[in-house]
Amino acid sequence: SSSVTKSRLQLGAFRSDAEAKKNWKKISAKFPSLLGKKEAFIERAAIKDKGVFYRVQAYPFSSKSQAASLCAKLSTKGQSCFAVVK
Repeated sequence: SSSVTKSRLQLGAFRSDAEAKKNWKKISAKFPSLLGKKEAFIERAAIKDKGVFYRVQAYPFSSKSQAASLCAKLSTKGQSCFAVVK
């Protein structure tokens, strides 16, 4: 994977690709000042005993700490999230 998508901010996991995209639109529209310049990375993940999920992750970030910093701001506004590095 390219370094651009290496550090990402996970905003949720959903049962379908369509649901993940719909939720990205909703979340990014709710926080335009924080997520307006980010793009969505939809990561398909097969979880043992649970099935397939589609993770909504915002990018790009220069580092995990930059993603974590944005997550802290979103958390104060009620949006759950966590920083991930691939």
